[in-house]
Amino acid sequence: MKELYDHDDRFAAAKLGIEQTECLMIDEISMLSRKILELLESVIVCGDFKQLPPVPNQRLGCYCLESDVFKNAFVHHINLTKVIRQNEADLIKAVHELCDCSPSEETDALLKSLDRPLPDNTKMTSLYWTNFDVNFINHEKLVDLAGEECVFKAKDEGQMGVAVGRVETKAGLRVRNFNRSAATLKHPSCVYDFYNLNNMKEPLDGLSCCKTNTTTKFHCATFHIRSD
Repeated sequence: MKELYDHDDRFAAAKLGIEQTECLMIDEISMLSRKILELLESVIVCGDFKQLPPVPNQRLGCYCLESDVFKNAFVHHINLTKVIRQNEADLIKAVHELCDCSPSEETDALLKSLDRPLPDNTKMTSLYWTNFDVNFINHEKLVDLAGEECVFKAKDEGQMGVAVGRVETKAGLRVRNFNRSAATLKHPSCVYDFYNLNNMKEPLDGLSCCKTNTTTKFHCATFHIRSD
């Protein structure tokens, strides 16, 4: 990588952009690996570690929160606790419990209550857990739908066979892919440790702890803050 960075003209623009960047703001931090974090010098990150993990790409794929850089360089971990996109308490509770693979009896009852007959004219979105099923149902729905068929072809680089190379669709198609195995996978212990309330601490008055020299090792405080 260093050889390409220093001597390959194809990467000249990327090299210039990296050298001129003062600070990176990275969303979806759960997908940021330990290796990439340790390559960066000035960064602000946000996201949810209970979402998609880093993609290994022939490496270990460790979470960035497992790095000593994450533990020592980020003075505060700010945990947003107010849910904005939903306002139904039972649904929010169910989503959190299902995320942790530990549904309560109340959540189980809520899910069972949703299993009910629906009117024949109800438009439903179908979820399938393999590409084979998705492609099969897609084909059936495409045949039934009126209108012109659109074809999207991907131009991919890197590891082949991971992404779909060709997709056909029409207006009104309601099929999505869903990975069933991911629904039963628990997060690694490092993620639960990060969200452990017993380790959360209040910030110092005036946030004076933020002014500590980040080249020295210090304890990292984590506190809750409402997102509004």
